[in-house]
Formats: sequence, structure tokens, C-alpha cells
Amino acid sequence: LKLKNLFMLLFILNTVSFICVAFVINKYQKATIKLEDAYNMQYKSLILADELRQSSDDLTRMARTYVITGNPMFEEQYKTVLAIRNGELPRPKRYNGIFWDFLTIDNKPNLDGEKVPLRELMKRAKFLESELNLLFTSQNESDDLTKLENKAMNAIKGNFQDKDGNFTIKGKPDFALARELMHSKEYHEAKIRIMQPLDVFYKAFEKRTKEKVDEARQILKEQEFRVNAVVLLSIVLFILSFFIILFRIIYPIDNLRNVMLKLSKNDMEVELEKNKFDDEVGDMIGAVEIFKENTQKLITSEHQIKLAMQEATTANKAKSIFLARMSHELRTPLNAILGFTNILKKSMNTSNQEKENLNIIKRSADHLLSIINEILELSKIEAGKMELSPKEFNFYELIKDIENLFATRYETKGLDFSIQISKNLPKYIKADVQRLRQILINLLGNSLKFTKK
Repeated sequence: LKLKNLFMLLFILNTVSFICVAFVINKYQKATIKLEDAYNMQYKSLILADELRQSSDDLTRMARTYVITGNPMFEEQYKTVLAIRNGELPRPKRYNGIFWDFLTIDNKPNLDGEKVPLRELMKRAKFLESELNLLFTSQNESDDLTKLENKAMNAIKGNFQDKDGNFTIKGKPDFALARELMHSKEYHEAKIRIMQPLDVFYKAFEKRTKEKVDEARQILKEQEFRVNAVVLLSIVLFILSFFIILFRIIYPIDNLRNVMLKLSKNDMEVELEKNKFDDEVGDMIGAVEIFKENTQKLITSEHQIKLAMQEATTANKAKSIFLARMSHELRTPLNAILGFTNILKKSMNTSNQEKENLNIIKRSADHLLSIINEILELSKIEAGKMELSPKEFNFYELIKDIENLFATRYETKGLDFSIQISKNLPKYIKADVQRLRQILINLLGNSLKFTKK
């Protein structure tokens, strides 16, 4: 698998795992919120149900206290509790806390909440219809109980009911009747009728809310398991991706880097580990292997070139030595020939023809000597030791000697040869006679060689 495709696969797998983690975490959070809502619903519902019970108890306590003490403060508190429950007065914000115990000594309640009946709050709490019916039955019974309590409290004031149930009859306050009403069998039976629906409600409510809470807990537990599983899978996938990258990329590239560093130091003994995967790193290793082979060939070629250069230098040196020795060996007999030729030319017994022949011998010997000198000069050039020796000389004599040297050779080849000297040519010049003579001889020699007619 190519590294590019491997990266894409790992990227897709890790992205999917992260999306799954985010998804299950979101589900887990929703399950947590659902469980919290179930607890809050249970708590708020219990508060509302307890408020109905507590308000009934508060009304009973206040009514009984009033019929015993006759203190109008308790009557006022009684009316306030009843008005709050019926939505006629605003509800205190902390109505479920200890409230009336703080108001037993001429303190007025802080009615700073919403004006809403207890029945409406029960509907908002989304009780089941059967549960609401139980609560409403209990509240209706509590409202009926308040009739006895009103009758008892009016008896304290001397107000008694007529046949229509209105307190229009005036009389002497009757504390005994009031206490009897508040502790009568009828009162206690009415109290029981209030508590019986509440008891049934609490059982049904506790069962329902417990089921809701248990359901939310089970969902939360399942989501927690999914979160743990997906997170564990993501961790395993991440670790797997790390080791794949480590063994497929980092280690091979690091090994390749070490090999290239050694190759840069011309260490050709280093071995390249073969990549068992057909990917980009394997291509790089193959390219470095080819580079190594080419470098080895180049080093071998350079070594062979150096050996060839050394051999050429040795041969050239041997040639120079040979030329120097041979020219020295040739100079000795040539100098003898030139010497005897000069002696014969000075002899008085030689004829003109013989002198002419001797001149030819001398010129040829001089030419041969000049060739030997050229060979010596060539060896000096190759050795980098060539030197110029400029001096003044008769240029015309040099031209005459060269003319005499080539005249016979041109005549032998059937060519006309003559030298015409310009009037502007100086007779005496300053130059290296030997080098100039060599140049002119080479030019005329090439002319003789390549001129056919």
C-alpha cells in the first residue's frame, strides 16, 4: 500500500473515530441531562405534593392556635396561606422552606413570587391525569376541611352560621365549640380524607418517577459503555497509526539518512536494507541504491583515469629523457661533421665544386642539428621549461642560410624557389635566433610538403 493511500486510510479512520467519540459523548451528555431532568422532575413534583400536604397542616395548626389563643395574627396567617394556595396572593420564592415559623411574632410574609394557584403548578409539572385527579381530590378535601376551620374561627368571634351556611348570626364567642370542632371526629375524618389520596399519589408518583430515573440511569449506563468503547477504540487506532507511521516512515527514513551520510563520505561499504513494502520510501531506497552503484562506477573510473595519467606522465618523462639522451648522442657526430666540413672548406686544394658540395653538407648538418634542437625544445615545452634568448643579429644572413638550405630540396621536387626581401624589412633585429629560424623552417617545410607544382 502506497504511503499516500495509507495516510488517507489512517486519516479517514481517525476522523471517523473522532466523529464517533463526539457523537457518543453528545449522546452521553443528553442522557446525563435526561437523568438530571428526571431527578429535577421528581424533586419539583415532590415539592408540589408536599406543599399541598404542608399547606393543609399549616391551615390546621394556625386554625387550632387561633381557637385556643384568639390571636388575630394566626387568623391572618391562615387566610394568607389559603390565598397563596388559591393564587389570590403572590407565592414566596422560597415557599418550600421554613417560612411561617419566622412569622410568629408580628412579622409579615415577603410575597415576592408569582401569583399562581397550586393546581396550575401541578399541571405545569406534567403530572399524569390520574395523579392530578388524586391531588385535586386531596385539595378538594382540604378545601372542605377549611369550612370546619372557618366555622371554628368564627365561633371565637361570636359569628355563627345560619341555615344558608353564612355567618350572620351574632352571639357570645364560644371557645369550647371552636375547640370541639377543631378536635372533633368529623375534623379528623376530613383530615384522613385529605391524606388518603396523597398517600396513593405518593406511591404512584414514586413508582413512576423511579421508573423514569431508572430508565434514564440505564440509558446513561449504556451511553457510558459506548463512550468507553469508542474512546478505547480511538486510542487503539491512534496507537496503531503511530506505530504504522513509526515503522513504515520514520525508521526507514532515519536509516536512509544514515546511509546517505555515509555515502557522502565515500563509504561504499554501507549496506542498504531492502524495504519490504512497495511504497514511496522503497522507491527512495532504490534510487539511493542506484546512486551508490553509479558512485562506485565513478570512483572506479576516476581511479583508472588517475592510473592512466600516472602512466602517461611516466611515459612522457621517459620520452623526454630518451629524447635528451638521443639528441646528445646525435649532436656529437654532427658536431664532428660540421667541424671537418669547415676544415675542408678552408683547404686550398678543394675545387669550387667540392666547396659547393661541402656547403651543402654543412647546411644539411646544420639543418639536422636544428631538428635535434627542435626535439630538445619540444621536450622542454612539455616539461614547462622553455625559455627565450633574444639578441641582435643579421636577419638577411638568416634568410640567406634558409634559402640555401631549401633551394636544393625545392629543386629536387621540381619547384621554383626564390626569396624576395622587401625594402622595408630591417637588416638587424632583436629576437631569439633559434626560435625564429625554427618557425621559418617549419613554414617552408610545410610549403614544400603540400605544394605539388
